[in-house]
Amino acid sequence: MHVLRWALIAVALTGLLFSGPVQGALLGDFTIQDEVELGREVNQFVRSHFDLLNDPVVAEYVRSVTERIESHLPPQPFPISVTVVNDESLNAFAAPAGYMFVHTGLLLHLESEAQLAGVIAHELAHVTQRHIARNIERSQLINLGTLAGMLAGVFLGGGGEGSEALAMGSLAGGQAAALKYSREDEREADQIGVHYLQNAGYPVQGMVEAFEVIRKRKWFSGHSLPTYLSTHPGVGERIAALQGRVEGESSGSSSLQSGTSRFERIQMLVRARYTDPSSALVAFNDTQSEQDTCMLALGRAIALERLQRVEEAGQAYERALDCAPDDPLVQREAGHFMYLQGKLDRARRLLKAALDQRHTDTRAMFWYAQTLAQAGDPEHSIRIGEEVVRREPRNARAHAFLGRLQGQRGKLFEAHLHLAYAALYGHGASQLPFHIQKTKEMAHSEKQRQRLSSLQEAVAESKKLEKLTP
Repeated sequence: MHVLRWALIAVALTGLLFSGPVQGALLGDFTIQDEVELGREVNQFVRSHFDLLNDPVVAEYVRSVTERIESHLPPQPFPISVTVVNDESLNAFAAPAGYMFVHTGLLLHLESEAQLAGVIAHELAHVTQRHIARNIERSQLINLGTLAGMLAGVFLGGGGEGSEALAMGSLAGGQAAALKYSREDEREADQIGVHYLQNAGYPVQGMVEAFEVIRKRKWFSGHSLPTYLSTHPGVGERIAALQGRVEGESSGSSSLQSGTSRFERIQMLVRARYTDPSSALVAFNDTQSEQDTCMLALGRAIALERLQRVEEAGQAYERALDCAPDDPLVQREAGHFMYLQGKLDRARRLLKAALDQRHTDTRAMFWYAQTLAQAGDPEHSIRIGEEVVRREPRNARAHAFLGRLQGQRGKLFEAHLHLAYAALYGHGASQLPFHIQKTKEMAHSEKQRQRLSSLQEAVAESKKLEKLTP
């Protein structure tokens, strides 16, 4: 993400983060309820303004690593919620009240699950120790603009020199130490994070290796380090301190042996489906790994498909299917390709097989629903489409699909309702008033009026965020 956009978002955060009940709380203790409200608003803002990666295979993997560590945390006043941000910077950040965001750059550039777990454990330590809340409490007498700058700095740790200047420009002399994560905060997050990592069964070496990878790539890329590596004490000192813990471990297991196969599978999918396809194809062709040739074949197939090299993509998908015919990820991606090529019967069989194994895969659901609609089964297709939007309320494509299907069936209230959501979440602002008006006119039953009310609340929330965006 460009530095300018980061700066604009930070300006907007100044208004968003400190409106309503949280602002009043600054005159006294920053309570758990204040933190919950602040975290909720930050989460809504991030979801509205950042490019999120909503692929359930990737999201569930990151969530599973997080939950493995979370299960060994002390009792928390709020649940941990993790979201994947589609951004190639090596970053992760913890917002107030347990909201955590992991950038795809970590999935692309780290080398094992244990390394990823090391970064997540560090961020979870910031959450459990309520470092942001404690810093807010320490900073009660500092004006809101200064406090907003501090929190913007937490978010912008990997955003480059412009973001760092923005964060520090609002800090006054000696007050900076009170607002940023302190030396003690970072040491505590390192040490407690290591404890969480060990309890979850990951080797401590994972955190050390992760920090070393991030530091090394910083020198090659010229980008600033994420917040958790840019804060004093120096990176080398912190890595050395962690290395002492590694040497004290009774087990000599390497992080590269912990969850690597599963990690490489997700890494392949992120690179193939969500980065530049030409670069991805080069990476797959240069890979000499013999551990998972099925996944390499699938990665090449996805990249070739995105480059519109259809014949080669088809051959690569067939190789992947021959190699791993029962793999739900291979079935999902090959099924989508077959659908795009008009091979509806085979696409439907593959996608159904994928869903039989992974019932929560909303991408497979959406594509399967489209094959059912093409086959003349709109009722079944709508049921599956409704499940997609239940799980992903902001999925504009699924809402648009349901709107068209319901319109074809003469269900005009449902059609305009879904098309309104599609306009709201798909940046179709010009069509939004029309569909809202039509939904109002057709809302006759109590259930319909309740659904209209939910739509109006979503629109109001969106307008609130728009007003705060420069």
